[in-house]
Amino acid sequence: MSVDLDNILSEFSGADQSPETAIRIFSQLGKALGYDYAAADYLPNKQSNKKIISLSTYSERWESERAQLPMDQILRDPVLQHLDTRVDPIIWDERDYVKSSLSPLYERFHGHGIGSGIALTIRGPAGDYVCVGFSNEARAQNSHAAPTRQLGTLFVAASAMYNRLQAGGFDRVPEVAKPLLTPREIECLRWARAGKTSWETSVILGISQATATFHLKNSIAKLQAANKTHAVVCAVQLGLIN
Repeated sequence: MSVDLDNILSEFSGADQSPETAIRIFSQLGKALGYDYAAADYLPNKQSNKKIISLSTYSERWESERAQLPMDQILRDPVLQHLDTRVDPIIWDERDYVKSSLSPLYERFHGHGIGSGIALTIRGPAGDYVCVGFSNEARAQNSHAAPTRQLGTLFVAASAMYNRLQAGGFDRVPEVAKPLLTPREIECLRWARAGKTSWETSVILGISQATATFHLKNSIAKLQAANKTHAVVCAVQLGLIN
């Protein structure tokens, strides 16, 4: 299916600057290219007062399940590792997760209709960046040739998505004082970011597992996070851990 890039780019620069409109337009592009789902994550630099923005057309059931994934699996995800460290695009499928010994993780999101896709990262001059991608239910692309031809279209649309998300006023948060976390709470969050469980953290720090869990729960409450994974993301964004 042919894609009218001029029309898509004009929509990105339209009057409605909401993130909901941005992911709707981006999703339309994905469907025109033959993909079922679209996703975009904007990550500001640590010094800005902008917030992380996560947009997708995934099911609410998968979004809820994804938020509860163990941190060690998130850190080892081959697609996320690629997007975090490289600027070239990735065309991924089940084989990438088999190589990383993460077949159970792959089966979890494949159960929600996500089996293969293409993705890339656009990095801005101020250290912020946006990761975007399209995905399909199929376990593997029939041929890598077709996605390769589509990457130019994805790159142009990704640049437009970056410009929309980094410029919009909706992605700013009020200037407020950082939550006052204790040194032990910060230590526990650091080890959680490294993929350690509460028990492993307790052994490393020489405290009981109950105490480690207590510190993590306090951190979650102070950061107004939904869970441990969300608390780690908030702490990184606020510069409390790195």
